[in-house]
Amino acid sequence: MKLVSLNYVQWDGTPREWRVDKVLFGPTNLLVGPNASGKSRILNVIAGLANLLAGDHKVTVLSGHWDVTFESEGNRLEYVLQVSDGKVAKEIFQNESKTYLERGSGGAGKIWAEKLKQLIDIQVPEDELASVARRDSIQHPYFEPLNHWGITLYHYLFGSTLGKDVMALIDPSVKREVNPRDPTAVIAKYRQ
Repeated sequence: MKLVSLNYVQWDGTPREWRVDKVLFGPTNLLVGPNASGKSRILNVIAGLANLLAGDHKVTVLSGHWDVTFESEGNRLEYVLQVSDGKVAKEIFQNESKTYLERGSGGAGKIWAEKLKQLIDIQVPEDELASVARRDSIQHPYFEPLNHWGITLYHYLFGSTLGKDVMALIDPSVKREVNPRDPTAVIAKYRQ
């Protein structure tokens, strides 16, 4: 699954508002602009969404509205997430012909049950994504690509130490599992 487009707004309608509209992504992308123009912020917005969809974090952002389009196996999928006051105010997941998830503030909404072939009522905690809390490969297999995209997106902050504060003693006879999302494991990832 690949990210095709991104619309994002934070603190909508306030003096603190920050937005990015209609960012389109291709197979290879280059973000160019002057300092403080939002290049890193766009990457942080994408990584923040990936962390949420991976199930790594509950909702902790105070304000944010993502409207993203993905492409998966020739299908266009749209995911909308709106967070207000640290709670999910809206979450929608759909393709061109079917709505899989639609929920509003309070956590109540509808979700497509694959075995029943119908939308059913749900109630999800306001600080959790339904796309994570209700992930089930039998009843809700359409969430799997979202989760996989979130898990496989790696975001390394180049202004950080990136493992410079870690010393590595390398024993070639020892094979170790490396968490590719761990920014302190740069040496191990490089060796891998």
